[in-house]
Amino acid sequence: MRILLVEPVARKAEETTRHMEKGGFTVDHVDTGHDALGMLKSYNYDLAVIDVRLPDVDGYEVLRISRAARVPTPVLILSEERASMAKVKAFSIGADDYVTRPYESMELVARMQAAHLP
Repeated sequence: MRILLVEPVARKAEETTRHMEKGGFTVDHVDTGHDALGMLKSYNYDLAVIDVRLPDVDGYEVLRISRAARVPTPVLILSEERASMAKVKAFSIGADDYVTRPYESMELVARMQAAHLP
């Protein structure tokens, strides 16, 4: 599976990429919302994993814009925010899953696989 990881913090991106690659995924990484939108519109990803806190536009906006553009890629939101309202917001604009940090790497991989299932 080919994954788009949208993570602005290099250390977190490296760690998350390592977990994903151990799970057998191929990972493309970008660190801004604008780059994510360009990649989502240009390439067919099996899944996008998007951090909420991005330097230009937040992950919710990336999700909203990609859904409005009818990008079919499943989206997993990755965030430190545990509040129910943050999760409800993500699901209401089209997220397929929501994972909070810190996460267990096996759970992240399992959720990624589940998000891609038809």
